[in-house]
Amino acid sequence: MIKKGALTGLLLFGIFFGAGNLIFPPSLGVQSGSNFWPAIGGFVLSGVGIAVLTLVIGTLNPKGYVHEISQKIAPWFAIVYLVALYLSIGPFFAIPRTATVAYEVGISPLLPKDLTGLGLIVFTTIYFAAAYLISLNPSKILDRIGRILTPVFAILIIVLIILGAFKYGSAAPQQASAAYAASAFGQGFLEGYNTLDALASVAFSVIAVTTLNQLGFKNKKNTFQLFGLSD
Repeated sequence: MIKKGALTGLLLFGIFFGAGNLIFPPSLGVQSGSNFWPAIGGFVLSGVGIAVLTLVIGTLNPKGYVHEISQKIAPWFAIVYLVALYLSIGPFFAIPRTATVAYEVGISPLLPKDLTGLGLIVFTTIYFAAAYLISLNPSKILDRIGRILTPVFAILIIVLIILGAFKYGSAAPQQASAAYAASAFGQGFLEGYNTLDALASVAFSVIAVTTLNQLGFKNKKNTFQLFGLSD
């Protein structure tokens, strides 16, 4: 149970940790200055807390629960809401952001300025081709993301944090920007929401529950317990 919970937790981390989670926290740390703690509190509440709550609730009704809940408002609302949801976490915002951030952070600084446009085209083609190949077999997502990609990614993040702490850890916090000075918690909450994890969790809960069922946890009670353990 604990091992499978850990693997599921790694899978969830790999699915959720996207471009927004990489760029918004450092920006928040710089702009919030001395108001960092209330700002990060708001960020965690909307970027992590709401997402985890939605995932856990999703285990109670894993088959189409989003559509069922939305229909209680109105049938037309369920359609409009789901279309807007998947467009937001898909082609409109989240998916392009994952590729562009990876390119701007890892590839663009290494290329001459006159090749950045071509480099972006080549990189995004390879990036989305790799993502497509990984997703072709849903039953292998746990192995490919939970066991391979996520541990490597987590190690790189830890190394980055340690290097940043050694280089900038002794620096005094700067004055908070106007937005964070006025409402640090509220601005942090908005930044956490901008990661789109709260929206993505509505769709990802179905993926996670399906993965747990493939692991042999078809009982709702056991699935709920394992899901809570992985979170």
